Amino acid sequence: MGRSPRGLVVSVVPTPGYAILASLDKEIPAQDFNRTIQWLQAQVAMTGPKTRRKAPDKLKKSLCKTSHARSDELGVFKDDLYLLAQERLALKKPIRSPKELTQRDLQRLHHVMIYRSQEVREQTMNFGDSSGIDVDEEGIGMDMWKFFDITHREHILCNPMSLEKLEQLITLLPLKPGARVLDIATGKGEFLIRLAERYRQMTGTGVDFSPYCIAGVRRKHRERVPDAQLHFLEMDGARYVPEALESFDLVACIGASWIYGGHRGTLNALRKMAAPESWIVVGEPYWRHEPESEYLEAIGVKRNDFGTHDQNVEAGREHGLEAVYTLVSSQDDWDRYEGLQWYAAETWASDHRDDPDVETVLKRVRESKTAYLRWGRETLGWAIYVFKKGGYGTVPVG
Repeated sequence: MGRSPRGLVVSVVPTPGYAILASLDKEIPAQDFNRTIQWLQAQVAMTGPKTRRKAPDKLKKSLCKTSHARSDELGVFKDDLYLLAQERLALKKPIRSPKELTQRDLQRLHHVMIYRSQEVREQTMNFGDSSGIDVDEEGIGMDMWKFFDITHREHILCNPMSLEKLEQLITLLPLKPGARVLDIATGKGEFLIRLAERYRQMTGTGVDFSPYCIAGVRRKHRERVPDAQLHFLEMDGARYVPEALESFDLVACIGASWIYGGHRGTLNALRKMAAPESWIVVGEPYWRHEPESEYLEAIGVKRNDFGTHDQNVEAGREHGLEAVYTLVSSQDDWDRYEGLQWYAAETWASDHRDDPDVETVLKRVRESKTAYLRWGRETLGWAIYVFKKGGYGTVPVG
């Protein structure tokens, strides 16, 4: 399952540094795919709130420059870049310049361009994906998957959901023998493993970009359901393509809608892989009330990045899906999810005092704690939405 921070959102977004582009050929040879992709991922790593506050115009200008530079490197005309942005970001109207995009749109576009870059390189090279590098506002690099592994090492679920609610969810999803299940951003794989424990004749595919998560869930598979037909792939969920469309009886992406550019993009992607009369399950934040501007700035999101609980349900109808149930996280669910991150970071730091990432981990987690306690605890909700594709009364979407 995905990760749903309620305090400081640790997301993959671009850094303002543009000068490093000039040193690409010298520092990272084009023939070294892994290091090249790591460099590209560093360019879309986390921009700190301080940077956004101090120089928002400068940051946006630098994002425009790097978007153009990436398009030039890939041989993409700027007009095609704008069309790509309109399509991938699901924009309602055409754009003529990156200047018309918001900062967050540009950040998402960078994420898209990375994988376009991978696709181009993979036509001539046969290397695997590499993990992300996270860069804070001081320019200190850290493996983002290591960060998530540290802060979620005490969690069974990487979401603000109780095990009781997870069992309730599984009970609501009756699967026939031979059912096919896809779990995008499977995280620690608890959802897929528990489904396999109940429905032994199902087959399942779990996808996650974190090498830590994939290694852990493969161990869990061997220990708990060694005979289950489960397969786990270490790759970006947005790049997963099934052998056949509309082939899964249950498709889930719980807490990682950023992979597809938001809630609506996630529903659109999942419904294409879901068979008729199938289940689609997503986990998504929602605003409990209007967020304060200070909170939005602290966590690096805009008001329109998330909807209300009602809007999340209605988004399903826009894609021909009917919401049949929701499981809403309680305050206790949230406190457990957030608090375990604080505990994990502090205990890890005590046990790994010589690790070069100790200061980075503690700084980010403590900032997240402040944002959660000051604003997030009362402002941001989270729910799992169970949709039925092709149910009675739903309107097909072409």
